[in-house]
Amino acid sequence: MNNLKTTSELDQAIYKTIAYFSLFDYPVTTFEIWKWLFGTKEKYSYHQVRETLWNSDILEDRLEQQDGFWTLEGSMIKDLLVTLHYRFLDAWRKYKRLRRAVRYLSRLPSVRGIAACNTLGWSHTRTDSDIDIFIIVHEGSIWTTRLLSVSPFKILKMRPGQSKDPLCFSFFLTDTNLNIASLALGPDDPYLTFWTRSLVPVFDRDGVFDEFMKANGWANEALPNSSAVAPHHLRKVTAGGKAKRWPAWLEKLSAKIQHSRFPEVIQNMANRDSRVVVSDAILKFHDNDRREEYRDRLAAKLEE
Repeated sequence: MNNLKTTSELDQAIYKTIAYFSLFDYPVTTFEIWKWLFGTKEKYSYHQVRETLWNSDILEDRLEQQDGFWTLEGSMIKDLLVTLHYRFLDAWRKYKRLRRAVRYLSRLPSVRGIAACNTLGWSHTRTDSDIDIFIIVHEGSIWTTRLLSVSPFKILKMRPGQSKDPLCFSFFLTDTNLNIASLALGPDDPYLTFWTRSLVPVFDRDGVFDEFMKANGWANEALPNSSAVAPHHLRKVTAGGKAKRWPAWLEKLSAKIQHSRFPEVIQNMANRDSRVVVSDAILKFHDNDRREEYRDRLAAKLEE
């Protein structure tokens, strides 16, 4: 009975994992299914996942496989693999532009860490996708850092709505508030969980992303086989020196300038929920936050 119960739980976790990635037209390999196994707190081995994928009668009629990739039955996997290839190439191009931008951003002494996130974190971008950037800053410097980060690229017309592959500075976080569990929609927020573990650090001063991952251990509990992403060396930028905070008067002035320039949609949504958060610890501008949609679509797939 124990073996049957364990197998049933693993069947469900595998299906749930593949169903989640299917929301983004992303077929996954056996290794990726094992690494991102979702819906169980038990750590199953790669061998267990592989054997279940190939031998489970429950999964046989619900999944399809080609060239080592898996997705849900009826998903036209051949077309998805072509899409996967072209989106990877698009992401590689975007990483080159991001790295050039990070060479400037890393020179700001208040910046402790910079990571690619959202679809760029998965190397699964469309040609019209933004280059989404997550930045960790020294405490007491979030407003000045954002002002000095965004302004040059706005002048150079490299922001959303201004160019192809625009740089989107939508999330800043101070290094004394690294736990982002409070931003979750509730006990069930799969997107935020995967987002937290899929960040691709392109600049890391003094190991701040190790601190970030430790502070968000709750995400590791939901994804027991996951590990922090180790980016390719061609995607990273290094810089020396300790992080420093900006003068208090400059921080106050920077906050005042930016408050006055926020678009109306941001002003109306600010701090009503976790989509748009404006404070001295978090600046999060996800006015088109689709986490609830993804959660509900995943639930619908599981009910099917």
